[in-house]
Amino acid sequence: MNTPKTNSYARLIAFFLVAVTLICAFGFAANGWQSDTNNEPDSGEADNVNGETDENKDGSDDTDKTPEEPIAPEPKFYNPLTGLETNEHSSIKKPLAFVMNPLAPLYGISSADLAIEFPIEDGTTRLLSISQDTANLGKIGSLAPTRGYISNLAKYFGSVLVSTGSDDTVRYDSFDLSGSSFNLSENSGYHYTEYTHFVYTNGDLISAGLANSGISSVQLSSPALPYKFVDIEDSPVKGETVAISVALTFSEASSTEFYYNSTENSYTLTKGGAEKKDLLNDKEVAFENLFILFADSITYEGKDASELVMNTSGSGEGYYVTGGTCMKILWSADVSGNMIFKTESGEILTVNRGTSYIGFLKASRTDDVKFS
Repeated sequence: MNTPKTNSYARLIAFFLVAVTLICAFGFAANGWQSDTNNEPDSGEADNVNGETDENKDGSDDTDKTPEEPIAPEPKFYNPLTGLETNEHSSIKKPLAFVMNPLAPLYGISSADLAIEFPIEDGTTRLLSISQDTANLGKIGSLAPTRGYISNLAKYFGSVLVSTGSDDTVRYDSFDLSGSSFNLSENSGYHYTEYTHFVYTNGDLISAGLANSGISSVQLSSPALPYKFVDIEDSPVKGETVAISVALTFSEASSTEFYYNSTENSYTLTKGGAEKKDLLNDKEVAFENLFILFADSITYEGKDASELVMNTSGSGEGYYVTGGTCMKILWSADVSGNMIFKTESGEILTVNRGTSYIGFLKASRTDDVKFS
């Protein structure tokens, strides 16, 4: 009878199935335990079980660290005469003011940050060229004598005056130019003459002359200005009237004209219909701002000579020309030369940054300024 054998096979199969079941159950349990182990929060996450976030992503504690100091922006320096950015060395130098003959061959005039033109008694003019940086100029001039009302303006703008003496016939007791004037006629060796009467100098000669004379080239404070510059982020100043060309008639024998270059946003200078160029570098003489001021004047007749004296310590009307436009302004100054420019409504004049020209005309010649 085969029943016992059959039962043995049944038991063997049942044992096998039970063994497989146990092995699978144990394997699943082990995998589950491994997954739970891998999913446990690390040391960084364990500290944030309450929902806090570690911004450093590494679980470190920065509470004892000193925060980094913010990097300060590089300081900016500005030319006090133009309002344009420059280097620190140039920003603290005294400008040099050269008295020039505008009808003579001109060298170094294109470096002028500010130029001021004055009439004299023979119908011609003198030009005061003020520059913040002349150290690298190879030639400057032609130089001319100064006048009291010219010297006073040079001092007002904080510059050291350089001239070939003075041809004043009127005594100016109130003018103190000590420490701010370098007379080439009294300091030989720092200038030279060409074609018998054109006087020139250069940056190296003037630097040596000032050093040997003990005249400081350091500006202790910014020079006073009769106006204020527009903020850099603001739109340029514009006038109410078109002024593409400007003609100034100082006398029947002398005129100055300016023509607006919209590409360069500046006015190029001509004298008597001829464009003036700097013979040092063949550059046009151009300015972003033009100021035309009408001033009282008087001519003193002496036994041997006569002298026109411009009252630059008075007041009057004028024009501000910029960007192809112009506006009427008012100006005034005290006996110390301190000037102020105002709008017709009485506010201090705001002007565009850049180089400037000031032309003083006799008050009787208000009709001799033409705009087109």
